[in-house]
Amino acid sequence: ASLQRDSAGNLHVAYYDTDLEALRYAWQSGGEWHFETVDASSWCGWFSTLALDSNDEPHILYRDVSNVRAKYAVRANGVWAIETLPQTDVGAMDLVLDAQDAPHVSMYYTPSVDLLYATKATGSWVVETVETTGNTGPANSIALDSAGRPHISYDQFDAVAMLRHAYRTTNGVWIRETVDSGPAVAQYTSIAITPGDEIHIAYQVGGATDDLRYAKYRTSWSTETVDSVGDTGVHPEIALDGTNPEIAYQDATNGTLRLAIRNGTSWNLETVDNAAVTGLLPSNLAGSSRAIAYYSAATTSLELATYSAGRWGYRTLDEGGNVGTYSSIALGPSAGPGSSGSANSPRIAYQDAVHEDLRFASWNGTDWDLEVVDNATSTGFFASLALDASGEPHIAYYDSQNDDILYASRNGTWSSEIVDGVRTDGESDLAIAPDGTPMISYRDQLGGSCRFAEKVGGSWSLLPVDGSGDGGYATAIACDSASEPHILHRWGSFLRHAWRDNGVWQGENVTNMPFNGYGNDITIDAMDDIHASFLRRDTGELYYGIRPSGGGWSVEVVDTGLFGTWETSIAIGPDGEPRIAYYDPSGKDLRYAVRNGGAWETGTIDTDEEVGRYPSLAFGSDGYARVSYHDPSERLLRMATEVGASDVAIGSGHDGVSGTSGASGLSLTVAPNPVGTEGTTIRWTSASGQGDVLPSDPADYARRNTLSIAIFDASGRLIRSLVPNANPT
Repeated sequence: ASLQRDSAGNLHVAYYDTDLEALRYAWQSGGEWHFETVDASSWCGWFSTLALDSNDEPHILYRDVSNVRAKYAVRANGVWAIETLPQTDVGAMDLVLDAQDAPHVSMYYTPSVDLLYATKATGSWVVETVETTGNTGPANSIALDSAGRPHISYDQFDAVAMLRHAYRTTNGVWIRETVDSGPAVAQYTSIAITPGDEIHIAYQVGGATDDLRYAKYRTSWSTETVDSVGDTGVHPEIALDGTNPEIAYQDATNGTLRLAIRNGTSWNLETVDNAAVTGLLPSNLAGSSRAIAYYSAATTSLELATYSAGRWGYRTLDEGGNVGTYSSIALGPSAGPGSSGSANSPRIAYQDAVHEDLRFASWNGTDWDLEVVDNATSTGFFASLALDASGEPHIAYYDSQNDDILYASRNGTWSSEIVDGVRTDGESDLAIAPDGTPMISYRDQLGGSCRFAEKVGGSWSLLPVDGSGDGGYATAIACDSASEPHILHRWGSFLRHAWRDNGVWQGENVTNMPFNGYGNDITIDAMDDIHASFLRRDTGELYYGIRPSGGGWSVEVVDTGLFGTWETSIAIGPDGEPRIAYYDPSGKDLRYAVRNGGAWETGTIDTDEEVGRYPSLAFGSDGYARVSYHDPSERLLRMATEVGASDVAIGSGHDGVSGTSGASGLSLTVAPNPVGTEGTTIRWTSASGQGDVLPSDPADYARRNTLSIAIFDASGRLIRSLVPNANPT
C-alpha cells in the first residue's frame, strides 16, 4: 500500500489486490471511502507508489509483473491514462513528483542488477544509470530536496552489504556515498528530506541482528539503532512531522505493526496493531493526524490505522473477495422464514470470481440464502438462471478448466452434469421451455457454429444449428409458446436469429448492418413477438430489434457512445413495452432504457464509481423491475429494485399476519432506490381496505404498534435497523 493525504485532509491509497491481481485505488471524499480498479491487466500493481499532484490528482507508479515493466497511471477528471516506461526487466521502484508535477523514479534493473533513475521532466521519459557496482538497488527509495534534485537511498552488495545514498547534481552528475555497512545492512530502506534539506533514512539490518536502524545527514552522516528486540524493522517506512521522523514497520517476531517516533535524542516505540500477522508493507503519514495503511496477512485485508485525540482508530479498507460476476436474475416464489408466498422473490446465479465457483442467492422473505452450487476449480463462468413452473432453479454455466458446458438443477439439493465436454467455447445461455424442457445455446469452438442442447428423456441432444467457422458468439436463447427455441448469435460481422419450426432449423440476419451482435439478449412476449437488445461494435450504438410472430425484423437505436464492454439484458414491462438494462463502459455506470410510445428514454440506475457489470433484468408479477449486477469497485453482487416493488415491502401488519404490500395493508417505498450519497426517504403506510383497518385514534395506534425496518445488502448482511418515530398521519 502507498498512502497520501490531499490538501483537504482526505486520504488516498494505492495498492495491489492479490485476489484481482490488479492495481486498485481508494480515496476519501465527503467522509466516505470510494474504490476503483486502475489497471486490471494480470499481475499489475506490485510496488505501487502513490503521489498526489498540485491538483490533488493521483499518480501511481507500479510494476506489471507479467511483462516485467514499470507502468505509470495518472487520473485527470476521473479518467485514468496509463503508460509503460521504456525500461524493461525492472524490479522494486519508487516515485516522487516535483513542483511542476513531473515524475521522478528510482528502480532496480534486474538483468545487470543496477540502480536506474527515470524522469519525465522534459515531457518524455529519460532513463539513466545511477550505479552498477555489485548488486545495487534491489531495495530503493527516492525523494527530492528543496532544489528539486533527486536523492535515492538503496542497498548494495559488493563483498559487503551497504546502505548507499546517491543524489543528482544540477549538472546531471550522480554523487554516490556509503552511509552504513556490515552484514545484511539495508535489506529495506525509505528516505525523506526536510524543507531544510536534512536527509532521513530508515532501514533494516538483517542477518543475526534483524534491527531497525536510522541514518541522518545534516553536515555529515550519523546512524543509530531504533529497535533491536527480536526480528524487527521489516518494511520500514519513514515520514516527517516537520523535521521530526516517524517510522512505521513490522515486528516480524510478534507479527505486529509498530511505530517509532523521534523524541529529542531518543525514540518512543509503540505497537499500533497487535493482531496476528499484521503490519506488512506499511505506508505512513506523520504528525498529529498520523495514519498508516498496511496489510494484514491473517485476514488478507488492507487495513488503515488513524490517530486522533490521543488514540488509534482502525478500519478495514478492503477485505478482498470478488462476487457477483456473470449475474443472472429470475423471480419466483419465496420459501423461508417470513415468507408470504410472493411470486416476486429474487433468485440470482453468479460467480465468486476469487474462488471461481458457481453460487446462488435467493430471498426467503426475511434474508438472503446463499449457496455454493459448484466449487470445482475455475467454474461458474457465463452463469444463466431460469426457473421452472414449480419455481425450482436451473443454471447453465461454463467450466474453464475442463472446457465443459455444465447444467445444474435443484430438487432439494443441487446436482450438476456435463452438457457438452468437447465442442464448447464458454459463452452459453439457458431457457426452460413452457413444456419444462431445459434448452441451452452455446458456441461450438471446433466448427465455429452456434450449437443447441436440449434435455429430452433424461439425456442431452446436441447439434449445430446455424453458422460455421466464425459463428456462435454472444448467444442468447428464449422459447416461444410452442416450446420452440429462438437463438441470437453473432456470425462473422452479423447478428443472426436461428429458430426451430416443427423440427426444422432456420436462420436469418436480424439486420444487414455489419459489426453487430455484441452483448446480445432476447425475450419473447405473450404474443410470440421476439424482442432483442444488442450493440454495434464500430459505432458504439445500442440497438433494439423486434420481430412480430409473423416475421420480419425492424431495429432502432436506443443509445450511443457505448464502446468497450458490451453487456445488455432485455425484458418486457407490464405495459408490453421493452426495457433494457446495460453497462456504460465510458461512464462505468448501470443504465436503463424504456420504450415509451415508440421513443426511447434512457437514464442511470447506479453511478457510484465503477458499477453495473453483468446486468440481468427481470419483472415481477407486481409489474416492477429488478436488476442484478456486479459492482467492480466494491467487488459485490448488487440488486436494484424499482420503487414500489412488493419484494421490498415484506413485513408484518398490525394484525400480526405476515404479508406483503397489498396483502396485509403494509406498504413500504424507498426513493431514490438504489440509495446514493444523497440519502433516501423510506415511507411506510398501513392503509385501510387491505385487511388492516386503522383505528379512529391514529395516535393511540402509533403508541400501541411498533414499526421496525431492517436494511440488508445484496449479500444478505444486516446493514442497519431503524425504529422510526411514530407519525400518526
